[in-house]
Amino acid sequence: MEFLAGRVCSATALENLLRDGEYYWRLKSSNRAVLWPKNIAGSISHSNNFVTAVTIKHSNEVQSIGVDIEKIMSTQKAIDLSQTILKCAHSQ
Repeated sequence: MEFLAGRVCSATALENLLRDGEYYWRLKSSNRAVLWPKNIAGSISHSNNFVTAVTIKHSNEVQSIGVDIEKIMSTQKAIDLSQTILKCAHSQ
C-alpha cells in the first residue's frame, strides 16, 4: 500500500511541478525503481504509514534530490547514534 501511495504522491508532485496536463503513472521500471521524466529529479520515501515525494527540474545547480522518512527516536538514542556516525579517524 505504501508503494502505491508513494507513486500517487510522486505523480501529484510532478503535476504540481510541471503543470503540463500529463498524468504520471508510469513511474516504475521492471525492478520497481522510479523512472522520472527527462530533466526531472525526484525522491519517494515511505515508512510507518507515512509517504512523501519531492520533485525538481534539473538545473546547473541541482541534478538530484533526496528525501527520507524515519521514525522519531529518543534524544539519548540520537546522541549515541550520532557519536557512531560522526566518529572521525584520528591521525597518529
